[in-house]
Amino acid sequence: MIAHVAEAGEDRGRVVVRLGACAVSSPAALAAAIHVARAFQSEIEAIFVEDADAIAATNHGHVRMVSATGARRATPGGDRTLAADFSSFGMAAQREVSVLAKAAGVAFSGQIVRADTLAALSAACAERGPWNIIVLAEPIASAERAAVLNEALARVWGTTAFVACGRNARWRSGPILAVVEDIERLAGLMRAAERLATIGGEEVLLLPAAEDEIALDWLESEIRLTLREYRGVKLLARSEPAGLPPALHGAVARVKPRIVLARHGGQIVPAEGTKQALATLDCPVFIVH
Repeated sequence: MIAHVAEAGEDRGRVVVRLGACAVSSPAALAAAIHVARAFQSEIEAIFVEDADAIAATNHGHVRMVSATGARRATPGGDRTLAADFSSFGMAAQREVSVLAKAAGVAFSGQIVRADTLAALSAACAERGPWNIIVLAEPIASAERAAVLNEALARVWGTTAFVACGRNARWRSGPILAVVEDIERLAGLMRAAERLATIGGEEVLLLPAAEDEIALDWLESEIRLTLREYRGVKLLARSEPAGLPPALHGAVARVKPRIVLARHGGQIVPAEGTKQALATLDCPVFIVH
């Protein structure tokens, strides 16, 4: 596992921020995107994905639109009207990211595309791959959004990591916390965590996770051997009962990290129940393959 993103001007990838057509961006996700770009000296491209199916549906006379607040119901004025609405929303969403990028000194570009989300992300990463990190700007607050995240992790080539947030995520000062579930990913996780910690000089913490006490004892001993070569990285005491998701989430909550690094399909970010798992975390999650 190499959680890496290309540097600005390298033309081999960047931080790709996916902006949803009907979803307000999470401030924590946008702040994390800027932080990742700064840590890896990368650039940001914000991709606003229009809902092609919704635009096509407006050509049917029986279709009615409801405003985002639910307070207004109207007859669509055809696909041109809805496309114009999407375009306006997209430009506003991109402007929000561009303002943050400019303030942080991060190079920014943006585009509006009308396509399936996975197709749009795949095309963007293929264009400049292979070193891309994708940030999903909208909070993962529904089963549909969780499915998009899981499918993108499985199907979008040219990515090294994803960043996602639950509905309760906040951006704050705090340590960079890496959840270690297997020793093979330890070195890559630590390198990524150390890069993310360079911006504010945050502490890097490791939280071991295993299925039982025996596996946890072995994992902790292997981590301690590796840490002899590193300075400034701290191994957290084990949680009880060892390795179970509720205990892990409790340990994360006590640490109050700025960002959590975890592998997809693990105990912090399971392939099933992703929405519920992210909802228990109140910070952005840096997800590696």
